[in-house]
Amino acid sequence: TVPSGSLYKVTTFTFNNFSLYSQTATAYIANASRTPLANTIIVGSITVPAASIFVAYDKSTILYLNEGDALYVNTTSNGALTTVVSYGAVS
Repeated sequence: TVPSGSLYKVTTFTFNNFSLYSQTATAYIANASRTPLANTIIVGSITVPAASIFVAYDKSTILYLNEGDALYVNTTSNGALTTVVSYGAVS
């Protein structure tokens, strides 16, 4: 969750599948109001092949997280995928 008074710029966002099977993942941003209608899907139901990395965002794509925003990831299997998010504080 982005702290109060801050704005974050996501520079890299990857899904890392270290299992022997393909996995499906969805990522979304929940804004500060935390209402279901306020969620924005940023990666929808992507399949990450076994033993591979899927780059959802890199420095050529701009993704900002505002104050109070939270980034969430749902996957088909607990523990099979990891996510790595690199970001910088803009303010």
